[in-house]
Amino acid sequence: MGFKEPSHFFKFQKFTHSYPLCRYDPTIGECRLSSTGERITGYSHPSIATVIELGFLCNNAQITHGTVVGQPTEGALMVLALKVQLPVERINDSCKRLKEIPFSSETKWMAIQLERAGGGTEVIVKGALDKVVQMCVGYMDGHGQAQPLGRWM
Repeated sequence: MGFKEPSHFFKFQKFTHSYPLCRYDPTIGECRLSSTGERITGYSHPSIATVIELGFLCNNAQITHGTVVGQPTEGALMVLALKVQLPVERINDSCKRLKEIPFSSETKWMAIQLERAGGGTEVIVKGALDKVVQMCVGYMDGHGQAQPLGRWM
């Protein structure tokens, strides 16, 4: 659909590493931090919310009349964004998808290029960790600061 290799568009990858593990409790319909039991809602935990938001945006599933249409894993990411109460309509309205490299079993990742309402473009990659990390030059730490990848690896 227009771009060949994501490395042409990547000046810096968003990659969050320092977030606590979280769990979903289906009996109460909530996501919580495993370590403390704190409820994850909206942007209460920015690093986790960012990962969920990126998974929501880099996604081709849809929820129609309460039913997931599309791949189950992508549908689960959509449902997760709803369950943690991210403002999904506002997120959708604030972005325009420009290009996409679809997921394939050979590459094990997909990428989108989008334009944010405030200006500027961004590329989001979602996929197998070992494949995505190979494309990264850095990551965003838990405080939103850019860090070189070598520090994490």
